[in-house]
Order: sequence, then structure tokens, then C-alpha cells
Amino acid sequence: METDKINTMNEQQFRDLEYLKTIITDLPENYDEIKEQIVNEIGRQVARGQPGDSIDTIVVKFISGLKDMGWRRKDVYFLVHDLLKNYRELYEDFDTILLEEESGLIGYIDASGIVKFSGEPEHVNARALYVRNYWWLR
Repeated sequence: METDKINTMNEQQFRDLEYLKTIITDLPENYDEIKEQIVNEIGRQVARGQPGDSIDTIVVKFISGLKDMGWRRKDVYFLVHDLLKNYRELYEDFDTILLEEESGLIGYIDASGIVKFSGEPEHVNARALYVRNYWWLR
């Protein structure tokens, strides 16, 4: 059963894109289009000579906006790991901002800072438990 499979996995496996492909099989229909948009926008910003911190701001806003487009936590998490694996060299420190975004997605921040996605627990502590135990991957 998938739930049992998820409960027995360790955190390192959750960072393996190939493993994630086996448990996240229902990505949004516009996944590839959205990924292409962010990769292309980063490329444009790099070509213009924008500093890394300015590009970081664009990346954070873009990733944050996915929740408002109906993306689930696991969809955003998958995108972050796809970008880490395949595009980390787009600009200096891109991997750093992606890992910071990952920390928020998996709850490695103060519980009050964990963003609520649709269908997740309302109460801060319940949401922290839900997120930190990877129950959202079910």
C-alpha cells in the first residue's frame, strides 16, 4: 500500500527525483509549461545581468504563486527537486534558494511559517505534524 511505503521511507529518499516520480504520478497538466516558464525567466534575467538576489526574489514569488494556481505541496516539492537536479547551474546560488524553499515545504522552519496548502490542517501545530511527517505525499 502506498501509505505504508511512504511511512517507511527516510527523508533522503524524498529528495531523490527518481523516487519522487514513483509516488507523485499526478502532477498538474501544466507542469512542463510552468517549469519552462521559470527556467526561461531565469535565463532572461541572467542574460540581462541581473544579480542573484534579484533572481532569487523572482524565483520565490514564482514558487509561492503556484499554491494560488491550485498546485499541491507535493507538486511544488517535485518542481523544486526537478529544478535542483536538472537546472541548479542556471545561476550562482540557485541551489541555495531552492533548498530554502524546500525547507519551508517540508516544515524545517518555525511551525507558524509553514504555508497552508488546500486541504491541509488549519491549526498550526496539526499542519506542522502533517508536513514534517510527509503525510502530504500520500
